[in-house]
Amino acid sequence: MLKTARRIHLGEGVFITDTDIVGIFDIEKTSSNKDTKNFLRHLGRKTITITYDMPKSFLVTSDKTYISKLSPRILMLK
Repeated sequence: MLKTARRIHLGEGVFITDTDIVGIFDIEKTSSNKDTKNFLRHLGRKTITITYDMPKSFLVTSDKTYISKLSPRILMLK
């Protein structure tokens, strides 16, 4: 049975397809890790920041990383 792709709302009117998501991460829990800090620091233009508030999560897709104010738990429920 084929899975139907769903659109996930990341906040501020930004939607992505769930099949594009590689991972959803809690920014507070993972940003203390050296490798995560380096990953986020070197993204450059491939990062889309969706919030001006305190970010709670980042989502990695095959071509971009999204920083969102929505918690990973909320994003996984959608």
